[in-house]
Amino acid sequence: MMRLTHNRVAASRLLALGALLAALMAAFVMLAEGPAHASTTFYVNSTADHSDAILGSDGCDTGYTVTGAGGTPVAECTLRAAINEADYTDTNPGADTINFAIPGSGVKTIAPESALPTITAR
Repeated sequence: MMRLTHNRVAASRLLALGALLAALMAAFVMLAEGPAHASTTFYVNSTADHSDAILGSDGCDTGYTVTGAGGTPVAECTLRAAINEADYTDTNPGADTINFAIPGSGVKTIAPESALPTITAR
């Protein structure tokens, strides 16, 4: 009878160890896949027509500055630069959003000097 009880305890411990290993393996697989990349929202804050300075920088920045809230200089993001970054699939997989936050009152006009880039990323 003692041997039967000992075998049951050993089997229970083995089963618990197997469940723990399975949970650890699942956690490692999830970590190995890396973080999920959410879509990015770009805020156009200029009517100028500059391209993005560094594609794949994970942000819209032409290398110029514009006056932001409170008179603070902020990185310029033009429509062309926002399209450049949104279409650069190496760093921004998935659907991105381009919003407009051009300072000042009244209607704003963006007049590109040449055709805007074709969006090819999906």
